Amino acid sequence: MFTERSTPGYVLRDSTNKLNVPLLRTNYLKRSFSYGGATVGNSSPCSLRQVKSLNHFKQLINHHFS
Repeated sequence: MFTERSTPGYVLRDSTNKLNVPLLRTNYLKRSFSYGGATVGNSSPCSLRQVKSLNHFKQLINHHFS
């Protein structure tokens, strides 16, 4: 459902592991999981996006949003 954003050439520190956010054509899409999940995922810290273990990710996400 989510695809990683490709950044050919110039890469900034915070642009790694970002997700493509679908283009908004209606307000209906703004309330969808694909848009909301991608925007929340992109707004999370870079260290959270780079975690490899699911259990460690769950611990960090709980700490981040609490």
